[in-house]
Amino acid sequence: MSPNPHRVRTLALVTVVALASGAGAALGGAVLGHPAHAASGFTLSRLQGADRYQTADVIDQAAFPSGEPTVLLADGIPGHQTDALAASGLEGEGGLGVLITDNGTSVPANTLAALQDNKVKNIDVLGGTAAVSQAEINQLRADNYTVSTPFAGATRYQTMQMIDDSITPATVGKDSGGNPTAILASGDNSHFVDALAAGGLAYALKFPVILTNSQGPGLEPEAQQVITALGIKHLIVVGGTASIPASEYSPAPSGVTTVTVEAGADRSQTSQVLADYAIQSGWLGDTALTVARGDDGSDALAGAAFAGIKKVPTVVTDSPTTLGSAGAFAQEHAATLTGTSWVFGGTAAVPDSEVTAVETAGGSTGTCPPGTITANPVTAASGSVFTENSCSYDFSSTDTYQIASASSVPGASPSCATDSYADFQSRLGAGDEVSGTYTPTGTSTFCLDDIAPAPPASVAGAPNTSGGGVTLT
Repeated sequence: MSPNPHRVRTLALVTVVALASGAGAALGGAVLGHPAHAASGFTLSRLQGADRYQTADVIDQAAFPSGEPTVLLADGIPGHQTDALAASGLEGEGGLGVLITDNGTSVPANTLAALQDNKVKNIDVLGGTAAVSQAEINQLRADNYTVSTPFAGATRYQTMQMIDDSITPATVGKDSGGNPTAILASGDNSHFVDALAAGGLAYALKFPVILTNSQGPGLEPEAQQVITALGIKHLIVVGGTASIPASEYSPAPSGVTTVTVEAGADRSQTSQVLADYAIQSGWLGDTALTVARGDDGSDALAGAAFAGIKKVPTVVTDSPTTLGSAGAFAQEHAATLTGTSWVFGGTAAVPDSEVTAVETAGGSTGTCPPGTITANPVTAASGSVFTENSCSYDFSSTDTYQIASASSVPGASPSCATDSYADFQSRLGAGDEVSGTYTPTGTSTFCLDDIAPAPPASVAGAPNTSGGGVTLT
């Protein structure tokens, strides 16, 4: 059972890369089994501030330690984060970073500090005054910054087009076949998170990011116009069909000769698939990575330049309470991960428990050998890897799951009854115990003793008018 099995197939002009369940990973005729231990001392180091504005400052200073005379300024609050997402290719072409603000009545203090820390003189605003307020622009000009608003579209798609149209066609990055390449992502608020991990790749390879809608049936007109203007021949589609309907890229848009779809079951798995594709293509390295929160894009967006300069992939979590596929990616590449990798944001964005799980999966402990699993407390758990007995077990939907229940005979061991993969994932956490049989290249059996159950979520109370008291649901 491989932590990250893939199936690759070609359909006419469309290459589809998606996670598939099964033992091993069929890729170019090879089967990817369990990785060896990490090459040397794999650890995660935080780039964090007191809030998202200071975090962007810290990340930007790490990317540009000598400062930068010109910076892009974007709204870092959910709702306008797509402007910064669309700018990653432009950042790469110009060697620019992104700082963020809040579209308020005044610029946040930590954003002002970031501008000073990074020796900024010129500011190009991403989006119109609905993203960065006129009051903030006036304040920055009064502080003697040269502020330009070249990307103020009436919609996010117009803003995207203005950003991409500012890229010189001759500088657009190319794939191994010499084809000008761009990344297609959803620009809708509920789906753009699938493409958060694309920022570093877009920066490193100077791939423009093109935004479209998630409803279909066709591309946004501005998206097609960018494809035509920049001469895009290869389109990398990020996210599944819930993010971008297949009708928007199959058949291929006008002018495009190759479409590659990078999609997982959720935002975190999509980032894993995209990272693997970039590594396999030779575009990004596999000795380090960056990890960011996946349900709020501010840290990942600010980190695009840093990841692009380092030429390492970005893998996002599902949320601060769900690690998602970040651990699976680390375990998959444990043989090559070495030294320091980076986490964007503080513990409210990526808790220490998630950092520990990624470090563990990446080789801080050994990969477990096949055989009987002796129950001991779980020390770390993610959506696809848990650590017990000082080594890491990976699991997937193809394995067999059981739940332990107390025996009616005093003193007897709990018995294991059939359970589901989804229930196992939702219950598994630090402090629980797992027994069973581990078969890395086949079907494993895991029996969960839910010793440390999670507290109930979404509890609702209502008066019980018939029986008195309160009814809790």
